[in-house]
Amino acid sequence: MSRPAPRQLWLIDDSADHHVVTAATARRADWDFTGFHDGDSALAALAAGGRPAVVLMDFFIGEERGDLVTAAWRQLEPAGYRAIIIGFSSVRAGSLRILAAGGDLVLAKRGGPDGINPDLLAWLTAKKPKAGTG
Repeated sequence: MSRPAPRQLWLIDDSADHHVVTAATARRADWDFTGFHDGDSALAALAAGGRPAVVLMDFFIGEERGDLVTAAWRQLEPAGYRAIIIGFSSVRAGSLRILAAGGDLVLAKRGGPDGINPDLLAWLTAKKPKAGTG
């Protein structure tokens, strides 16, 4: 059975600024971080065997849309593995479309004055992913 890598966080977002904030937040919460600037490369990494526990999904990813990437992700997931996909868009309606396409929850995408996303930090600190359940 494929299992997600414990405490492995992937971000799919075309904004370098959001990668910086998310990477710093992940480090603070003691999570491993991998960033993708487009959905196609993240889907290729999934197809090649990548198994993150959590995926943060932006809605507008360059020419791609996060809801369509989410739907494609769910189609590619092997039996016994399910990542937690979080709608992580600056536009709440985009996050809700990710949720409707197979996402699991929505978190605010923002950075605090210390360069950390407080909502993401609180969620990552509280979350203890269970292998194989996403």
